[in-house]
Amino acid sequence: MKFKGNQRAIVFTAIMAVFSIVWAGANWNSQAQNKQLPKPRGYVNDFAEVVDAATKTRLENILTNLKERTGIEFFVAVVKSVGAEDLYDYSLRIANEWNLGSKSRRKGLVLVIATDNGKFFTQFSGGVQTDLPDGLIGEMGRRMRPKIETAGYSQGLSTGIETFVNILGERSNFTFDSLEQKPAENQIAQTRPRVVETPAPPPTETPSPQPSETVPPQPTAISTPTPAPSETPAAQPTPSVTPTIPVA
Repeated sequence: MKFKGNQRAIVFTAIMAVFSIVWAGANWNSQAQNKQLPKPRGYVNDFAEVVDAATKTRLENILTNLKERTGIEFFVAVVKSVGAEDLYDYSLRIANEWNLGSKSRRKGLVLVIATDNGKFFTQFSGGVQTDLPDGLIGEMGRRMRPKIETAGYSQGLSTGIETFVNILGERSNFTFDSLEQKPAENQIAQTRPRVVETPAPPPTETPSPQPSETVPPQPTAISTPTPAPSETPAAQPTPSVTPTIPVA
């Protein structure tokens, strides 16, 4: 009887141990599921602090211009680890928390990168599916994977976003480089009327005036008329009166 009692105690203890392990695992998973990341403070959210400041600022500006140009919001969440949770489930939870899940009409996507193992996954909303060309997400992943796996997070993230923007821009005539303008400058450039520059006519060469030789003035001879001699009439003799003597 004592042996049977010990058996029961052993079985009971084993059952309780298994129950405790299951309960602890469920409780840890529940805590992990309830743990929320901070709300996004922008488009590039580097919670692991592995992206350099210059790259972060540049990509933030480009993704802001992408939103202005297409209405698509591209978010990035870089975390140190997802723990024991599968990356797909973790990224899906992030997407739902940030209103980027499959049922959301918001036009957006989120790229989640875990730095402890170099893995990443992209979730996108239902509202953006028709705006993304086929194979775009896969091509972005192929281009950025070699750099992410070697801890080149700044370079890998830049390569991935550049690939995404250039392929998407083939439909709307823009590129990664063209979106580097500041948002205000980009908006002015879009609304400013296009000015066609008329080529200026080639300058006409004006012949320089040749110096002309100045002829010194010649003295003008003034002809003074010589007075013609005037003819003086000869004096006529005055007839003398001879007294007439009467004849007797």
